[in-house]
Amino acid sequence: MSDAPNVADPRPDVDDGRILGARCQECGRAVARRIGRCERCGGGLVNESFGPGGTVWSATAVHLPVGPRTAGFVLVSVDLDGRDGATGPRVLMRSTGTDVPAPGTVVTVAGRAPAPTDDLLCTPELDSVPEQEPNTATPELDSVPEQGSNTAT
Repeated sequence: MSDAPNVADPRPDVDDGRILGARCQECGRAVARRIGRCERCGGGLVNESFGPGGTVWSATAVHLPVGPRTAGFVLVSVDLDGRDGATGPRVLMRSTGTDVPAPGTVVTVAGRAPAPTDDLLCTPELDSVPEQEPNTATPELDSVPEQGSNTAT
């Protein structure tokens, strides 16, 4: 017998490439899990599925092993597509690729990774990478006050 508490898995469920969640009938907030009431306003929720498409909000490469995951995986925050053009919830997913997708890149829900991680997976559509202007801004070093100075420039 185990003394470990029986804790519900907070990650969203996936069915045929779509994330199962809900939308508040009062404020319209989308959530990626099926719960009793809206966490924002307390309104009633209606079950809805999101995806299978979405857009990268942010992404990062993880260069250290985390739990059963080996080093060198990519985590992606994805804004899922909702019905009729509505925005779905933002969820954290692991990319099936090794390149870090740029914000605005279109992704497709790819299901779940096998045990033991069971991570939500997404596949970036590399031909959808948005063009970004290079960052040519240079810091204004002359306007930074010296340490200990009480005068602003």
